Amino acid sequence: WIAGAYAAQNVLYFAALSYISAASYQVLSQSKLIFTAALTVTMLGKALSARQIAALAALLVGSVLVQVSEMSGGAVAAGGTAALYGGFLTILGALLSSLPNVWYEKLLKTEGEDEGVRNVQVTCWIFLWIAASQLATAFRIGATPFASFRAFGGALLGGSGLDGITPAVWVIIGLKALNGILIPATLKYAGNLVYLYAK
Repeated sequence: WIAGAYAAQNVLYFAALSYISAASYQVLSQSKLIFTAALTVTMLGKALSARQIAALAALLVGSVLVQVSEMSGGAVAAGGTAALYGGFLTILGALLSSLPNVWYEKLLKTEGEDEGVRNVQVTCWIFLWIAASQLATAFRIGATPFASFRAFGGALLGGSGLDGITPAVWVIIGLKALNGILIPATLKYAGNLVYLYAK
């Protein structure tokens, strides 16, 4: 379920950006700090300092003001409740990012847990969730992904194979892989709130 939540959060990221601006998305996605703080208190039994609570309140007020600003702009005039829907998708994505992060922190801080093994498990499950999503998309558009090995590979990779993956894209892939190693280490040795504040 951790990998499923991460995969769903990544899909919501693209869906939300179809309805709101990147700037609004960036501000609203910081609501994951609020969710993380609440889940850290309830799931891990940690207490928040007065300064942390004040920072979270300021973040909440800022997020609401940005969404109100976005709704009063051209997005709502052009598409009805597009900005509101985009904001909802962003906040849902933030929740789907926070819940597995806090649970994952709890797992990593459990005595005897192997961080490397957990990383491989989560990565494999994320791959399976993304593959299932890609296959569902292929079926939805009328493709036959099981007709041949090539068709199956094309369905998993979005139909274009490795076309368009330039050296710059490989650099991004490498950075995301490094990110996948560093984040669990941060969760294990520092915690979610430290990670999110630093981010």
